[in-house]
Amino acid sequence: GIGLPGVLWSDLARNASGARNMQNVVWRDLESLRVDPDQPYNLRLKLSLEAGIGLVAGVPYHFRNTRGLVLYMARKTADITKLKSKCNTDYLLSATDAIGSIVALSGRRRACLAERRKEREDVRRRLRLKMVAVVRIRGTLLK
Repeated sequence: GIGLPGVLWSDLARNASGARNMQNVVWRDLESLRVDPDQPYNLRLKLSLEAGIGLVAGVPYHFRNTRGLVLYMARKTADITKLKSKCNTDYLLSATDAIGSIVALSGRRRACLAERRKEREDVRRRLRLKMVAVVRIRGTLLK
């Protein structure tokens, strides 16, 4: 893949035991990605390293036809054994489920709001036409 998310997605796919089992957390060293000759220059990666971020993990989600990848970052001095612990891994997977559900919900919410907005505008348009018709009919009756 291209860029940090693409590399993490490829790592997850490669490390998955089954075609649909991508519930792994794969931590990568950002410095190794920066010096990888197969990766193009990435300003975001460079700035992340300068900010002290040295490790990154990507966790995919697929929730009701909404797919994505959540990136978790850690400082370069973080203890990798603690990051890879079962407790932390379970936490990151659960957090990713929550984030994925919120992303999926926000898309559905926007669709509902757009539908409601259209319904409201249709009602306003019909009401306006009826009011104009009443005013015109009343005006001709008074003459």
